[in-house]
Amino acid sequence: MSTPLVTVFLDEIEARLKNITTDNGYFFTVKKVSRARLKPFSGHDLPAVNFWPVNVESSQSEYGMDNRNLNIVVEIHTKTHDEPFTDTVDKLVSDVVIALDRNTSSPATTDPADSDLGGLIENFIFTGYDYQIGEGQKPYCAGIINFSAQFITESNQML
Repeated sequence: MSTPLVTVFLDEIEARLKNITTDNGYFFTVKKVSRARLKPFSGHDLPAVNFWPVNVESSQSEYGMDNRNLNIVVEIHTKTHDEPFTDTVDKLVSDVVIALDRNTSSPATTDPADSDLGGLIENFIFTGYDYQIGEGQKPYCAGIINFSAQFITESNQML
């Protein structure tokens, strides 16, 4: 049996997130990328990314195909820095948005954009983000980023 389409998309997203490094021109080097992680990250894991699908919306087109939206949340965490946490989060979010718009074979921030996950989908859309901060003994800040992957399949197909 083939791999479900959503899993194929998530595998590509994970590969792209792993390319966030200062060597590729990003603000940060991500130390850990996880899919649907429930356990909080440790300080030595930061900066770290966790991502998961939220839902899949489907509607049938007039041509008998299914138009689908896969909604995805990406959270990226790091320790707080000497700058305002909002400035750090803006850099974190910038890294994620750019990385997800770069092919794994050309992941640098200066490489051409690739907004269809290498031809897997029709369009990958950044829909917004929220700021998050944790205080106390181990302060951190995070960006909670939302994306929508739009794709077309044969009606009622998952593979």
